[in-house]
Amino acid sequence: MFFAFQLAYLFDKTIFYSPFLWLFGQKCQRLTRDDMMEQQKRSEARARMHQLFAPFRTSGFFSRLVEVLNRVSYLCANYAKIGILVFVFGYRISGWFWSAESQMGPQDTPIPPPPARATPSKDGTRLPKSKKL
Repeated sequence: MFFAFQLAYLFDKTIFYSPFLWLFGQKCQRLTRDDMMEQQKRSEARARMHQLFAPFRTSGFFSRLVEVLNRVSYLCANYAKIGILVFVFGYRISGWFWSAESQMGPQDTPIPPPPARATPSKDGTRLPKSKKL
C-alpha cells in the first residue's frame, strides 16, 4: 500500500506521498521562495515579541527555581526508562537475596572424600629426590 501511494505520487495521481499523510491531510510539496520569506517574517516577529517581553522576565529566586525544576523534570523524563529498569532489577535481586532459599544454611549432605592419588607413569620423568629444588 505504501508503494502504491509513492508510485501514484511519482506520476502526479495524488498529492499524498504515504497513507499516513493522507490520513492526516498533509500535502507533500516543495517550498517556494515566497514560502521561505513568509517563514522568515514569522520567525522575526516571534523574535521581536520575545525581546518585547524580555524586561518582564525576572532573574530572581522564582525564575531560578522554575529553571531548576524544568531541568530536573527533563532529566527524570529522559532517563525514566533506565531508572525503571534499574529499579525493577534491584527489586528482584533484593527479593531473591532475602528469600527463604538464600537464607538456608549449609545443607546436610556429606562432603565426598578426595579423589585417589594418581600413580606416576613408568615412562614419565621422575621427580628429583632432593627437596631443595
